[in-house]
Amino acid sequence: MMNYITGKGKAVLALVLVCLLWACSDDHRREGDTLRLLPYAGEYSQPAPATKATVTVPTSYSAYTSLFPRTNGVLPDFSVFFTQSGVNQTTNDVLRYQVNDNVWLSSVKIKDIPYYIYGYMPADLGTGVTILPLNSNYANGAQLTVIGLHPVLQDDPCVIVGVRGVTSRDADANLQLGNFLYQGQPLGENFVYLLLDHLYARLDLKFRIGSRYNALRDIKVKSVSLSVAGVGTVTATATLTGNTSGTNPFTALSFTPTGSNYTLVPVESDEGILLDETEPLSATVCFAPGMSYTTLGFKLTTVYDVYDRKGNLIQANRQAENDLSRLAAVTSLTRGQQATINLTVNPDFLYQLSDPDLDNPTIVLN
Repeated sequence: MMNYITGKGKAVLALVLVCLLWACSDDHRREGDTLRLLPYAGEYSQPAPATKATVTVPTSYSAYTSLFPRTNGVLPDFSVFFTQSGVNQTTNDVLRYQVNDNVWLSSVKIKDIPYYIYGYMPADLGTGVTILPLNSNYANGAQLTVIGLHPVLQDDPCVIVGVRGVTSRDADANLQLGNFLYQGQPLGENFVYLLLDHLYARLDLKFRIGSRYNALRDIKVKSVSLSVAGVGTVTATATLTGNTSGTNPFTALSFTPTGSNYTLVPVESDEGILLDETEPLSATVCFAPGMSYTTLGFKLTTVYDVYDRKGNLIQANRQAENDLSRLAAVTSLTRGQQATINLTVNPDFLYQLSDPDLDNPTIVLN
């Protein structure tokens, strides 16, 4: 059985670029200042109209590291473009996560000049990226084109949609969508909040076992895979238009499919993961929205073992396939929206009996 609920709203992710505190000197001022990144993020919410006004970073925001944890303690790197008005040349830098300091460290040294900052995360997104100024000037905005993206990802690809500089690590700030201007500050005062918005939509897959079937059988999931038959990679083109009104700069987003097929395996276990009635097995994936999945095909395949209640293996490596291509969760979601798909193992009859199934038969007198 499969159900879905559509999500609500685009999560706005606030991040902070923080400088390494150096003693001030004229030599250091000429060399520039080193940046560090300390991200904070809002919860990934269900779809709702996004506000168009200035955003104030709330005290209830959670640290990025707690919202997007990794089992190995390593978080995605960020790729940032430092651009200037009227100058086509850009400086690209990868801000790498430092586990011990819990920051993202940049190798670019910021000078006392105005910049327009664009970028995306994770830094290894796709196989290549190009950036172009909008209407010949980065003050107007930029067009980011990422090639070699997979149509389904476990990462949550995002781009910068707002910048706000402050002069201390603990300073409050009003973050405004559409502002990419950052004025470089003296040494020790280069702090920058960033707003991020999502390129993809998100699916939360939740697997349970039905109560009737759970009384007779155990199901252990060995793998969950999602396959797009007609797409191997996509090219994402995002147009970001700078503004001073606080509106979302995302004025255009398109995905161009290439290749023949792709399969993502977000869940895999040799021993299998036991399904429960109440606590679901969860898997979260992001997918490129707005493509013709009804034509291309979008399939969910679950491989599982069946055990009786005595722990005897009844059936190994059974497969269940679910067509997701026509679900509204897939066909109607846009970037930054999410939906939950509930999948319940609840067959009408047992395919195979085991010897323990015949133990202690009873006759019930009504």
